[in-house]
Amino acid sequence: MKDSSEKKAGYFDLSHEQYKNVGFKETGKDLRFVSLKDRSINTCISDELQWSIQMGKERTLWQGQMRMLKYPLDAMTYLQIMGDIRPKTIIEMGTFTGSSADFLSMSLSHMKVDYTIYTVDYDPSNRHELASKNPNIKFLTGDLNKVEDIFPIELLKNLPHPIFYIDDAHVNTPGLLEYFHPYFQEGDYIVIEDTTINIPKDFVNERPYSVEMEKCGSTKHDEMAKFLEKYSEFYKVDTHYCDLWGYNATANSNGYIRRMK
Repeated sequence: MKDSSEKKAGYFDLSHEQYKNVGFKETGKDLRFVSLKDRSINTCISDELQWSIQMGKERTLWQGQMRMLKYPLDAMTYLQIMGDIRPKTIIEMGTFTGSSADFLSMSLSHMKVDYTIYTVDYDPSNRHELASKNPNIKFLTGDLNKVEDIFPIELLKNLPHPIFYIDDAHVNTPGLLEYFHPYFQEGDYIVIEDTTINIPKDFVNERPYSVEMEKCGSTKHDEMAKFLEKYSEFYKVDTHYCDLWGYNATANSNGYIRRMK
């Protein structure tokens, strides 16, 4: 057996001081739905591994044609959620090529779910023609700082539930959550993407890993935290999805949230 000192670079040791209090669930106790204050912001994924995952994201093409930029562990978690809650409405902030919406659409269509996906971006030029042909996706264009122009209240009142809401736009996250809050119901899910503090902020573009890499930091996590504190009686973090692959082994640390009432 090799000595531990021979472990190659990038090995992530959960015994490290920084990760001693990450709060793994205790066996036999129902701690699935918890308050954010009971969770650590840390992740079990090292900086170097995050860099490698980002590189893989940048290489990935959905259906061999569309750039997707979806964190691989979260892509599988999303599919698990599709099967678990079978949402009738998906709202996605941040369309890019439309690959993510098309990916989720294929899953729901296989399950024979009656659903509609609304996906929003300010710049439709990145949209791929393959996704544009999907009849279950409604592509919307607009400024998320003026969300009321994109999602009128009458539309929100009549959306079928469960709703699966994805924030991947990095624009007006607090304002969007406040706007949609009155129209979420028990059993709906919110995912706030890119809340993990050590994921790369920009494209890595095949560059080798560097400890100097710029990271996303805690800005989006902090915005989410303020919302969850304000509406703590309504929302809980779903640790099952957050920790499906390990503690916050996701790009969305503590970002899988269930409406509880």
